[in-house]
Amino acid sequence: LRPFHDEDAIAKAAWHSDPELVRFSGGPEDCTEGESLRWMEQAELRRRAGQSLALAIADAETDTLLGYVEISRPDPEDHELGELRYLLGSAARGRGTAARAVCLMLGYAFGVLNMWRIQAVIHPDNASSMNVLERIGFKWDGFQVLEGEDRSEDRIMFSLLADEFPLMPVAGDG
Repeated sequence: LRPFHDEDAIAKAAWHSDPELVRFSGGPEDCTEGESLRWMEQAELRRRAGQSLALAIADAETDTLLGYVEISRPDPEDHELGELRYLLGSAARGRGTAARAVCLMLGYAFGVLNMWRIQAVIHPDNASSMNVLERIGFKWDGFQVLEGEDRSEDRIMFSLLADEFPLMPVAGDG
């Protein structure tokens, strides 16, 4: 995990041509390099404001951007609650990358940010992402309906408490 670099914008913009990623993330179908740069700038502003921490998931040998993982505080009044988001480009899937990145972020969220409960909201058809969370120890917590301008979609809520977090990272991410 590392901070984003400006050159990551090219790879981040390319993710939005992946229909599966767009469907599961709710992101736009088209994203330019400039829009990706603005997203990274906004992520840095949210970090400085103490609202969230988004880090690039990069290949350890080449430093190529593979995805990102983010922890945020969805309720400004509840500093013990965190919300986890993560995304991998298609080339990085199925190699344990998501599980390793999520475990690193959870260790930081529980150990440094002193969060007690972390939740993640997953598209009900995203079996790979659900498998990542379940192997780490997250429990199914119920459904959430996301309301949009022209539609609503179900999501599955998972949660993990600090005292449930495993001591060792879990390999494999489906």
